[in-house]
Amino acid sequence: MITEAALAAQVVSWLEGCGHDVYQEVSVGGALVGRRADIVSVQPGGVVTVVECKVHLSFDLLEQARAWTRHANMIWLAIPWAEMTNGRREAIRVVRTFYGFGLLEVERGIVERVAPIHRARHTDDLLNSLRDEHKTHAKAGTNRGGHVTTFAMTAEALAAFVAANPASSLREAFAGGVAHHYRTDDQAEERLEKAIKQGLIEGVHMGWKRRLWSTAEDAKRSLSATG
Repeated sequence: MITEAALAAQVVSWLEGCGHDVYQEVSVGGALVGRRADIVSVQPGGVVTVVECKVHLSFDLLEQARAWTRHANMIWLAIPWAEMTNGRREAIRVVRTFYGFGLLEVERGIVERVAPIHRARHTDDLLNSLRDEHKTHAKAGTNRGGHVTTFAMTAEALAAFVAANPASSLREAFAGGVAHHYRTDDQAEERLEKAIKQGLIEGVHMGWKRRLWSTAEDAKRSLSATG
């Protein structure tokens, strides 16, 4: 049987061939924290599509796909091709009529078994989470970790800013171009302060009067003091 990773790779190639920008293993914060979409594509004009890939058509797959109904314009399920049975025919009917999802059957190519409905997108949380790193950093369906998270990208940007601008504050970092994934600067400041104090942002720690220092800067100052 085809593996989930091989199935997802065919779907990615198919979407790219249709002219979509394709992102893989996309994590989202906010109300969807902990959720990760296998594949997200964006068409010219901003139409957002999610594809969830599994080797079986199951209730778990339906639940995973349902989580994106407010965040995507179209949702596909991608599963391996199989002989049609009465049970499979009924499952496909539920996918189409109850959920409005599309269904892709994958073997040595893609069969569009059911087309998805086009729905209104109620939030841009998923769209705003997409980064170029999602195109190459991890392959959908591998389940090996290494996926890009919005927190990791915020932390990386903050560490780079602090290394170049020691003794900055978080507010100065935001004003200096550090983009974050939180809803407001107030929320970002609160959450990032906590993360820094817990040692969760590599290379950054909080000093006197909530000023931020990099570990590299600390090392230089230590050498100067002892030299």
